[in-house]
Amino acid sequence: MTADALDDIEALLDRIRDLLRSGQLALLSDMETRLIQLEPALETADAPRLAVILAKAERNQRLLRAAGRGVRSAQRRLTEIARALEGLSTYDHKGQLQPRGLGAALLTKRF
Repeated sequence: MTADALDDIEALLDRIRDLLRSGQLALLSDMETRLIQLEPALETADAPRLAVILAKAERNQRLLRAAGRGVRSAQRRLTEIARALEGLSTYDHKGQLQPRGLGAALLTKRF
């Protein structure tokens, strides 16, 4: 059973890699539960097998970090676009943010 569980862990880590590389982040939540269930099998694994599993886990960690950076970058860009549609804002002499314009309404007047 332990060898099968270790095979399952490796297959799951490979599946996670594929999901990360294809951008299917929503499907990752199911994988976590399964990995937690298989975790006890790691206690009886030999060193070479653990090294392979660790390498795959570290690879996935790097991919997860990169995916997180990509998501945060996309969020920032969407925020910038939303702000641009709201219109121009400037600061007054008291340091208060003051809206200057109507954003999308200005574009419709122009065309």
